[in-house]
Amino acid sequence: MYNANLICDEERQARRAELRRKLAEAKLAQEKISDIRAVISELDALDDAAEEKHRSVTEPLQAELTALDAERTSAITRGDESGTEASQRRREIMRLISAANLELERSIAEQKTQRKPLEQQIELLAPSVPTQHIINEIANLGDPDLLARQWALSQRANRIGAAQKHNQAKIDEIDEAISVARPGDDKRLLQRRRERWMAEASLLAEERSDTAAQQNAIRDRLLND
Repeated sequence: MYNANLICDEERQARRAELRRKLAEAKLAQEKISDIRAVISELDALDDAAEEKHRSVTEPLQAELTALDAERTSAITRGDESGTEASQRRREIMRLISAANLELERSIAEQKTQRKPLEQQIELLAPSVPTQHIINEIANLGDPDLLARQWALSQRANRIGAAQKHNQAKIDEIDEAISVARPGDDKRLLQRRRERWMAEASLLAEERSDTAAQQNAIRDRLLND
């Protein structure tokens, strides 16, 4: 990581330009990965459609085959050994089921063949450096004056956070005192104290919001100026 305070402005800007190029390449790779995943999702949908078609064809045939076997069992029990017609229909059903199975296997195999190189492309395109890391480097090489102000705002945010924690502890303390007060006790003093701490809480929340807005504005300038 470079320190913007220890390099000349020309080198700093050159490094930022290089990082922006890397960021653009990483974002392009992410776009391509998104497109490839969309294609893979389409292949998955084709698999689902093929399986649904297979079920719609084979389930009625399996039901007919089961009924045919039950009928033949009853017929044989009655002494009817003539099952030529049933055997012909059974063989026809088996051929239809076999053909449906083969069609499903071919469809799934075709989608699998197409899916494999797509998944390999995703592995090749995946950026070796996380995009957020590049963005942080660009910001860290921003204008030194902005970086100093960013640090100062961070310090302010920490102080506000500590003050909010102390403030909430005081409010909780008063709430506890109110909750354990006995019937007939005058709670007005506690309520007034609570109102004051709540007023401070409101001011602290406003300060935190304002500080966060300034931090975001400086962050944008560090990335885009």
